[in-house]
Amino acid sequence: MAQPAIAWVLHQEGVSSTVIGASRPEQVTENAAASGERLDDEVLKAVDEVLSTLIDRDASKTARMTAVEPSWRD
Repeated sequence: MAQPAIAWVLHQEGVSSTVIGASRPEQVTENAAASGERLDDEVLKAVDEVLSTLIDRDASKTARMTAVEPSWRD
C-alpha cells in the first residue's frame, strides 16, 4: 500500500518529493521504487474522489508560507 500512496502524492501538482519513514531497510527500497510507479488516470481519479473531502487544494494557503519570517530574526 505504501508504493501506490507515495506514487499518488508524487502525482500531485507542485509536489516534487515526499517525506517518508521506514523502520526496516527493505522499506526504504520499497518506498524508493514508488518514485517510478505510474498510476493511470482512472486510479488517480478514484483516489481523488475518495479523498475529496480530506484534501484542501487552496494553493494560496501554501504560497504564503514562503513569506513567513523565522521568529529568531526578530
